[in-house]
Formats: sequence, C-alpha cells, structure tokens
Amino acid sequence: MTRGRAIRGIGAIVAAATLSGAVGRATAHEIKVLAGRLVTEPGTRDTVYLSWGHILPVDMPVDAEAIKDYRLHTPSGSVSYLATEGYSLHANEVTVEEEGLYTAEVTRHPSLYTVVVDEHGQHRHLGASKAEARAQVQDGTIDYSARSHQFAKAMLISGHDLGHGHSHEQASPSAGEPATKVLGHDFEIVPLDGPEAWTAGADLRVQVLFQGEPAARQDVFARFIGFKPDQAWCFAIPTDNEGIASIRVDRPGTWIIRAQKILPAAVEDREQFDVESFTATVALEVLP
Repeated sequence: MTRGRAIRGIGAIVAAATLSGAVGRATAHEIKVLAGRLVTEPGTRDTVYLSWGHILPVDMPVDAEAIKDYRLHTPSGSVSYLATEGYSLHANEVTVEEEGLYTAEVTRHPSLYTVVVDEHGQHRHLGASKAEARAQVQDGTIDYSARSHQFAKAMLISGHDLGHGHSHEQASPSAGEPATKVLGHDFEIVPLDGPEAWTAGADLRVQVLFQGEPAARQDVFARFIGFKPDQAWCFAIPTDNEGIASIRVDRPGTWIIRAQKILPAAVEDREQFDVESFTATVALEVLP
C-alpha cells in the first residue's frame, strides 16, 4: 500500500512566510495540490504538498485546521490519507509503487470571508461573516461576503511511457466518458483524456462538474508554472453546454487549471454572507 507521511523539507521554502501573512491573505486564494515530480517511475519516492496563494509553486503555508480531506488515490483504486500538521505545506513523502495515474486530492472545510473597502479604496479580506465584519470595520464599507468551498487535485503519472507513443485520437474517449477518475467533489475539473494526450501544442479537454452534473458556460482558466505576472492566467475559455472546454497547452511543464462558480446565498443565510463560492483546481504535467 502507498502511504504518506508528513515531512518538513519543502516547508523550508516558505520559512519567510509569517503566520500573520498566512491568515490575513488566505481568504483571497484557492488551494492547489502539487508534487515534487508529476511524472515519475514505479518504485520511486515522491513528495505531495499543498500550495496556497498567487505565487507558484509555493507562496504561503496552509492551516491544517482548514483541511477536511487530503488523500492519495492509486491507479488500482486504493486510497491513503495524507498527514497535516500546523501551518505548513503539509508535504508527504509517498512511495509510487504502481504504474498508471495517481490522483492526489484536497478539500477545505467551508469558510467565510468578507471583502471590505477602506477609506482609501483598498480592498481587504477578513476571515469573518458579514455580521462579524460589520463589528470589526471602523472605517470603510463592506463590498461582499462569501462562503467558500474549495477543491483541488493533482494528477501524477507513474511510468514515463504513459506520456508517449499514443496519438491524441487514440487517447480521447467520447464526450462525457472521462479517462481520469471522477472524485465526486461538489465542484470538480475532470480531464477527459488520459496522459497520452497531455502534450505541448495539443488541446487538453476537461469537463467541469457541479454536484455531478456538467457545468455549462463556466469560465475555465489555465496557466503554467513560471508564467508572469503571478496573479494572472494565460488562457481562458468557457465550457460548452456539456461542461467541456479545450485548453491549448502550448508548452511543456506543470499546468494549473482553475474554475470558479458563484451562486447567490440562500435567503436564510444572507445576513451572514451574500454568495456561495465554489473553486476547483487541477495540476498536471504537459509533456514535450
């Protein structure tokens, strides 16, 4: 069985990130899952960790208490829980034993945040409900408040041959038949083609699902690690009526794909927050 254990090595990368910074800016970001190597060979060790913030691959540490589920799925279907501890990257060393496609996933507990505009017109995020923010804000006005639901996963290729030797036509199933595992998150991005199709210059097809159903006309964003500026995305496209989008991945490297869905809060919740925000990301390696 593949097992994860918390390690501290990657945590040194964010040694300069203060806890106050992590708390103060956290609500503006989405969580991501990454790995030391997204392409490896059976019998090797890898490191799975979490990313939080705008800067990729690492910006700020993550509060363990915010994490609901953190798991690794093997190609054969077994699942192992990954360790979390304190404020860190929650780096886990895992043994890659099987050939095929591993999926690392994380979900956060729902959280509230409120965006406040101060007297200088600057936006500030408070980790509080709308009612709590009113009590905290001395100067400024409340822009909006949200309950945030966040989901992320990373696709780890074990066995280098998975990324070579097959044409896109061979790899692509028909629409609605994903080649990668659907985890059942409330909001989820599912690559429709296997890693044979994740090659530079190709169109990478994904389907966005909301509560298990296709999310039509949903904006999908993508960027590769190294793209600047840090807060921007280099590709955007809406999904079609089946929730499917084709992303032109024009270069090799690690790509992050993101989608967000905003819904009005239920009437009984509007004193506490205005909208429900659902965010999903998926990380994968595009091969030459």
